[in-house]
Amino acid sequence: MAVDETRRREQRTDPSLKDMRWVLLKDRSKLSPEQREDLDALTVRYTTNRVARAWKYREQLRDILDRKQPHVVSRMLRQWCSNVMRSKVDAMKGVARLVRRHLEAMSLGLVIARPMVVRI
Repeated sequence: MAVDETRRREQRTDPSLKDMRWVLLKDRSKLSPEQREDLDALTVRYTTNRVARAWKYREQLRDILDRKQPHVVSRMLRQWCSNVMRSKVDAMKGVARLVRRHLEAMSLGLVIARPMVVRI
């Protein structure tokens, strides 16, 4: 949801983000070829576009949570939170704060209950 919140805020100044909601929220593997092209065009602007950065942070978090080693996940989550908190993507900062608050439980949960579903 943080990605969509960022998209809503940014589409006021960037009309190209209109009609990108479902492209950003769907899993990349479930996108049509045209939607993938739109997403690729957006992610090329990663350094200047907050929506692209929010999407990238979401994908990074998904990749981290797919790992099986709790100590690696814990270390990667700490680094991810640090990177997000230094960014200018405010909606993702809320996700990073949530992850920091529940980091210990999330690391344990990865060992006990796989797969973990996180809505961002």
